[in-house]
Amino acid sequence: SAPERRQVPPGRPFVLPDPDEKVYYIYGSTNRGLSPSDVRKEVVVYRTLDLEDWGEIKRIVEVAG
Repeated sequence: SAPERRQVPPGRPFVLPDPDEKVYYIYGSTNRGLSPSDVRKEVVVYRTLDLEDWGEIKRIVEVAG
């Protein structure tokens, strides 16, 4: 299920509005992958219409640990 705003990790987030599409994207980084056993560092993005309810997380860049 999609996370709520309070569940989006704040690791150096950057919010980018897209006025043409009427959506926002938040980009952030992780200290590890999306699972506890994953040692990769990643840049991830969420998508939202209202800055409250966020879509599924998407991995943009990953760096081997």
